[in-house]
Amino acid sequence: QNVTLSNGRVVARGSNAKWGAAAYVGGSFMMTGGSLLVENSTAGESGGGLYIKHGHVHHLGGNVTMLNSIAGVYGGGVYISRGKYHLAGYLRFENCFATSSGGALQARYPQNEDSQEIKRLGKKALRYRLGTFNQTLSGVLEAKNCSAGLHSGEGGVMATQDNIIAGRVLVDGCRASTAGCFEVKRLWDVKSSGSVVLRNCHAENYGGAFMGSAATVQGKLEVINCSASVGGTIYAARRLSFAEGSLVRIENSSAVTQGGAIWSRAVSQAGGDISFQNCRSTTKGGAIHSSEVLPQYAGSMSFTSCSSRLGGAMFVLALEARGNMTFQECLSAGPGGAIHAVGAVEQLSADSYMTFKRCKSKKSGGAIFSVYLSQQGHMQFLNCKARRSGGAASINDAINLEYLGGPKSKGLDADSPSASARKALLKYSPKLKGLKGMVLLNGSSEFRGCKAGAGGALFARSDVLLTRRLGHAAFRNCAADAFGGALHGRDIQLLGDVLFRNVSALAGGVIQSVGSVEVPGAVMQQTSAPQISALKLIQMSNVSVENTSHVWFVAPEIHLKDVRCDNGLASFKEPHHVGCRSCEENKLQVNGGPVLDDELPVKQCWPAPRGTAEIDTYHLKLKKGYMTQKANITRSFRCPNRMACIGGSVSTDGWGAMCADGYEGQGCTKCADDFGPTDSTVFVCVRCASQRWQQNFQMARFVLQDLLLFGLSVMGVSSSTRKVDSKILTNHFMSFLAAAGPVLQAVQETPTFSHIMQSLDLYLEGVSSAVDKDSGSTGISARCILNYLNFPTHWWARIMLNLLTPFLSVLALTLLRGW
Repeated sequence: QNVTLSNGRVVARGSNAKWGAAAYVGGSFMMTGGSLLVENSTAGESGGGLYIKHGHVHHLGGNVTMLNSIAGVYGGGVYISRGKYHLAGYLRFENCFATSSGGALQARYPQNEDSQEIKRLGKKALRYRLGTFNQTLSGVLEAKNCSAGLHSGEGGVMATQDNIIAGRVLVDGCRASTAGCFEVKRLWDVKSSGSVVLRNCHAENYGGAFMGSAATVQGKLEVINCSASVGGTIYAARRLSFAEGSLVRIENSSAVTQGGAIWSRAVSQAGGDISFQNCRSTTKGGAIHSSEVLPQYAGSMSFTSCSSRLGGAMFVLALEARGNMTFQECLSAGPGGAIHAVGAVEQLSADSYMTFKRCKSKKSGGAIFSVYLSQQGHMQFLNCKARRSGGAASINDAINLEYLGGPKSKGLDADSPSASARKALLKYSPKLKGLKGMVLLNGSSEFRGCKAGAGGALFARSDVLLTRRLGHAAFRNCAADAFGGALHGRDIQLLGDVLFRNVSALAGGVIQSVGSVEVPGAVMQQTSAPQISALKLIQMSNVSVENTSHVWFVAPEIHLKDVRCDNGLASFKEPHHVGCRSCEENKLQVNGGPVLDDELPVKQCWPAPRGTAEIDTYHLKLKKGYMTQKANITRSFRCPNRMACIGGSVSTDGWGAMCADGYEGQGCTKCADDFGPTDSTVFVCVRCASQRWQQNFQMARFVLQDLLLFGLSVMGVSSSTRKVDSKILTNHFMSFLAAAGPVLQAVQETPTFSHIMQSLDLYLEGVSSAVDKDSGSTGISARCILNYLNFPTHWWARIMLNLLTPFLSVLALTLLRGW
């Protein structure tokens, strides 16, 4: 009855039988060592290699290899009638086939509950877990090109009641009508810490890799290139659970109808890291289809390049996320580029992160389509787009029952998936009472580069609320072809920190409301007008609108407080219209940005002053020789010294210099500190010397130029042969005082003076230029001389200094010649 293989090598080739072509075991088969090879064997009914009738297979060691084994009904390699397979050694199947089920192995619990076997075993049947495949950590399972009948066969690799995977598994190229690899009636439990790799598996109907009632994954699982009609990789009729510590990667998985990678009534994640790449289905759920609420308690999920008609990444009754989720380049032909939820999408943890990158919908909801959206943690939408509404998310206010259809197209009998989905919806619906069509943002959210026909970032049929003062929302580079460049909703209330930057809508409205809008704090930068449009009421306070030439708020009732526009704009208040706009042609407003406030008057533009050379919205430049003042920009002054007024500029960035260096005051007629007016004209300022030797040189020149002129005058008088009367000297003194400056200038133009002083003058000019090239003039300033001597520089002091040299010269001449 029982067979044991402990060592040696057993080979069976070309064997044929009705049951168990290579071996028929009435009891149990135990293998502790050695090797068993079954090749090219055929069973007319079951067990192409081994048939175990009333016992179990205890594969504790050694190698079992089955090649090209065929069974007409069950178990192309191994058939266990009323037992289990315990694997701790090495088991390999290649090119095995069974017409009905278990292309490589089948272990079944008796199907007929009234059978004598069930009555005999009673509760022992459950305790012994009959029909179980149990792989331990040391066990190794390999299967290649195994299959079950493509018309009605189940389990291309194996068909069991329960399946526990704890060791290493490698399956490649297996097929069946249902469950391309594993068909499990009760529970498929993957808890391997090694590698479980399933490649190129296919099912015509359900579960490209697995089909069964329930599945739990708490180890490592890698699935590549699997496909089915429903559930490209996994079809779990009741539930699929990802436990803590699970590490799952599903790539290139596809379904003809629903669940490109996974179809289950209920999917949940308690932890681990789950990733989907290039998964697709034609109708619902490019990667995941869950007929009930999908709760994510912890861990992370990522979806890359997944697509479907409804829900490019997932189609769920509702999503409750507490872990992290990432969606990249997901696409849907219908609503929900990444997520399509019949109910709600809720982020329930402040530590949760959800990121959507380049997700698109050809209809509504570039990333999310649901009837309620709640956010508590961190959400980021980057370059998500929708043709109709909601570039990031579109929130509907009604549940479309059409979307609840299951994978079967038959009538809605009690067992059909669509009927169970309706039951789940009836149980879930009370949670949505009063929430349909609403968006609740209470964490940190960012919308960047999102676009849609309406509601560039968010489109909600009901309210959009940011109720927490500590909440943050940023809308950058979002746009709408129609209205609502950032938001569209009924009543919109944004109480937290909100930023709108480079947001536009062709038909207007950064925020479009069919009800009222309340924004008690926000920043709007480079936005299109009207910034806010509401059908009932707008209430705004402490809002800054920046880098925007046209600010416009439209509503039947508008209440504003401390809404700031850019400097350079003028404000306006009209019935149902309030805002700021650019000045008219040849007008300017640079006296601070307008503040829109119910209690403040409007700020107007002023005409450009006389002498304006250039003017635009934010800038004005004067012609050379003109200046204006901050007190009254409309009034300009023509400068006596044209070179002193450089043609200053006035802009919203500040007040440019009106006077050249060294000049100040009205008309640029005063000399600045460290400058002084020349003796020849008070409208020309020269820089005072800073070094001592320069100061001494200028003081010497100041004295010598007067002495020279006085000496020339005295020589003219002294050359007369008659005695000079004192009155004549006095007249010379008075004439000198009256015309010293002009005479000196005139004398400098005479040929005689030029001939006498040519050499000296060239020397003085050269030295003066070398002393201060920035002075712009070689003149001497009495004010500078007084500064050098630390004397007062008042006007009377400068007059006395100018009189000092002539007075002393006349006094000296008087003493020498007599009065």
